[in-house]
Amino acid sequence: MGIISKIKQKLGWGKEPLCNSTTFCEVIESDRVLKKKMLELRNTISIVEDKYNSKVQTVENTIKYGDLAQLPLNEWSYVHGIKYRLIKIEPNFLVFDTEMDDDASFDKHYHNCLEIATVLGGKLFCPSRKKTIYKGESIFFKPYEMHYPKSIGKTKLIVIFEKP
Repeated sequence: MGIISKIKQKLGWGKEPLCNSTTFCEVIESDRVLKKKMLELRNTISIVEDKYNSKVQTVENTIKYGDLAQLPLNEWSYVHGIKYRLIKIEPNFLVFDTEMDDDASFDKHYHNCLEIATVLGGKLFCPSRKKTIYKGESIFFKPYEMHYPKSIGKTKLIVIFEKP
């Protein structure tokens, strides 16, 4: 007889139920059910929080068309390993040249206008859509759509904003 079997025999396992009291068994089972329900609730709360946080729109994360139009033409701006410059102003749209270091990411933000980003080199990952955009492809962000694109490798983009 192995050591595990000897311990089970000494403890009386296998001869009679571990729970001698129906009430005790019910408490243990209800505790298991409660723990399972609590885990499900925590997972649901986490999913709701993620969805809420991806949709939260505040003044701090608003980038307005009018503000973009005020940037100086052909002057680089830098933020979080990203450099961008306004290269063309047309009556109904603005065009930006954007270069992102590997693993660079914009903060969560949205615009009051349509944004079209075309990848000229590298890759762009959009966590809000769980989608990777490759060289030659474009992604559209509707007005007020929260997004926070992230580069995979050094990435070059042309970004167009349509006047609202």
